[in-house]
This record gives sequence, structure tokens and C-alpha cells, in this order.
Amino acid sequence: MKTNKKRKGFTLVELIAVIAILGVLAAILVPNITKMTEKSKIAKVKADAKIVLNIIQTAKAQATDDTKITCYTDAVTADSTLIPSKEPNDLMKAATVDKLQAIIDGTKIGAVDYSTWAVLKDFYN
Repeated sequence: MKTNKKRKGFTLVELIAVIAILGVLAAILVPNITKMTEKSKIAKVKADAKIVLNIIQTAKAQATDDTKITCYTDAVTADSTLIPSKEPNDLMKAATVDKLQAIIDGTKIGAVDYSTWAVLKDFYN
């Protein structure tokens, strides 16, 4: 006489199938998450460039003399009230108006493509 025992647990084939599915999902998701992280960092650099560009343009508009304002450092030297709550990094401080506009627009200046993370990562802080 056979006794019917209820089987508990999963078979080896079922476990391997689940592991394979998880591996496929990980292979799809990890590159996408990396791309999203990179895009968010690029967006932050562009936002910082907009802030610095606005500071320079405001300083130029408020300048009463022929002070030459070409970068962030010149702008905050001319008017210290323009210093933001979070200081930009040194490369962003030294960037000219043309370079800041290229960062914001994601365009090239000469051979430098300001739309790529490889170039923009130095401006990230």
C-alpha cells in the first residue's frame, strides 16, 4: 500500500529557474540604474551651471563701472551678496560664460563635448 506524503519545498529545477529569472532581471536593471544615476548627476551639474551663470549675469547688470566680470569669482568679488548658500566647485567658479552656456545646452566648444558625463564629472560636487 502506497502512502501519499505531501511534498514540501521546491525542486532543484524550480530553484534554478528562479535564479535564472533573477539573473536576467539584474542584467537588465543594473545598466538602466547606472544610466539614471549618471543622468541625474548631469542634471545637477547643469543646474549648478545655471545658478553660476545667473550670478555672473546679475553682477554684470548691477556693475556701475567698467568692471570686467567673466566668471563666478569676478562676480562675487564685485558683489558679495550674490554668494549662494552652497558654493560651486573650483572648476565651476572659474568657468566662463561661454563654457557655462555649453554645459547648460550640452554643446561642444572646440573638441570638448559638454553633453557627456566624462567631461562633466569634474564639475560635479
